[in-house]
Amino acid sequence: MNIPLEDLDYIKNYESIEWEKLRDKKIFITGASGFFGIWIVNTLVYVNSSLKLNLKLILLSRDLKKLRKKLSPIKDKFISMIEGDINDVNIIFPDCNFIIHAAASSDSINYTLHRKEMLDTLISGSLNLFEFYSKKQKKIKILNISSGGFYGDLSYNQKPIEEDENISNLNIYNESGLYSVGKIVSELYANIFSSSEHIQIINARCFAFVGPYLPLDKHFAIGNFINDVLQNKKISLSGDGSPIRSYLYMSDLVVALIILLTKGKSGESYNVGSDQPISILNLAKLINKISSNNNDVSASEVNNTSSSANYYLPNINKIKSLGFDKFCSLELSVKKTLNFYNKLN
Repeated sequence: MNIPLEDLDYIKNYESIEWEKLRDKKIFITGASGFFGIWIVNTLVYVNSSLKLNLKLILLSRDLKKLRKKLSPIKDKFISMIEGDINDVNIIFPDCNFIIHAAASSDSINYTLHRKEMLDTLISGSLNLFEFYSKKQKKIKILNISSGGFYGDLSYNQKPIEEDENISNLNIYNESGLYSVGKIVSELYANIFSSSEHIQIINARCFAFVGPYLPLDKHFAIGNFINDVLQNKKISLSGDGSPIRSYLYMSDLVVALIILLTKGKSGESYNVGSDQPISILNLAKLINKISSNNNDVSASEVNNTSSSANYYLPNINKIKSLGFDKFCSLELSVKKTLNFYNKLN
């Protein structure tokens, strides 16, 4: 099952993307088998073929057999693969012009890992990558996939968060807090190395997303809800459903990432996500309605206007200034995702 052609065409034809900046270039992608990676690779293969950009893609994976299985619909002679662990200090990275570092995106992190292993996964790989290319006498541009988790616990927050707001409420004794620390340190390293003359690093702080290939069995509420209705189960919330979230469709995410890769300013961080809020309870109800699930949503102490509701919601004015201003509606995003998984069954 491939990404819908209409989504690939939407990305290819997006007016703010300067595809010519990628012509005849080599792009190295880490985390190619993850949720983000699958979309990025599929998109670049399609655009490369459609616009005849003569791109070369190099993909890194610890398990090439697994990667080939995930990318089995793609047969492109311009793709090469490297087997290795990004945490390995002895790894030799390829010659390239651009790098999309998605190896530590939130869908790839196992939250049951020992805390040291989690920090190593988030930090060591980024440090290895940045150090290696900082020693090369060639201009390299790196898009570091960071996270809204960078901001820590936002339970106190009542408005969309901006990139320059102060960080607080970090609990270093749980996995969520450690993930935030890992992303903070990764961005610190990125900013340190981006002061070099020939290495440019942009941080993309990615929030929450929906679309084909969305993991349905991980820590994403929207994925869990979609999985419930696909199995004709009742959506059951652990709380009252008051937390506020937003969800960006994956074609819009890829648009944002390509814009940042080609137009983002080195040493800067940009929020990436939707700025259209929805409560978790209303999200569950929306998914129920779209899927025609006859089961009621189950929530405890239902009150989706609670004053204690926290906002995991980005202010995206900064990336909008680069030309990112179009969105797939949440309703259509859910429909597309449900349609994708229904076709798989």
